Amino acid sequence: MPMPDQQPHGTSQSSSEDEVLRQLRTLRFGQITATIHDGRIVQIDRLERARIGQRHQPPKNT
Repeated sequence: MPMPDQQPHGTSQSSSEDEVLRQLRTLRFGQITATIHDGRIVQIDRLERARIGQRHQPPKNT
């Protein structure tokens, strides 16, 4: 039986779940941590990495 604050499958997402997905979609390198209290997302931490000087170079023909 689902808890009162939990949404059953097939219902729309909460705004906090939408925000987690938005953060995931826009992150290229890094991590996202969600803090949950009483079954609800209360905080989203985003750590983004900047990759410098590691461009993909095709192999040289020898």
